[in-house]
Amino acid sequence: MEQRQILFAVFALFFAVAFVWFVFGGGARDGIPIMIRYDTKIVYTTDLRFAPGAFQRDCEARGGRFNECGNVCAPGAEICSTVCAYTCEFGF
Repeated sequence: MEQRQILFAVFALFFAVAFVWFVFGGGARDGIPIMIRYDTKIVYTTDLRFAPGAFQRDCEARGGRFNECGNVCAPGAEICSTVCAYTCEFGF
């Protein structure tokens, strides 16, 4: 392999590991994935095939209110797609 190819492969591997850690590990608590974290809510996932029990327990442990069909939008967003997501809402 050329030096450029090796450098590219190392960079791609580093990026892949960082991405996986950020999405699944960086905000995870007891294996609970966090998709997005805002000041007023946490968006766990839009994949509603997962049973909500673990997400609900995690939310309650954080002092929030669990919503089985919350939205993924940032607070104050002007445009947002309507997609159900497991969320944990704070300051209600």
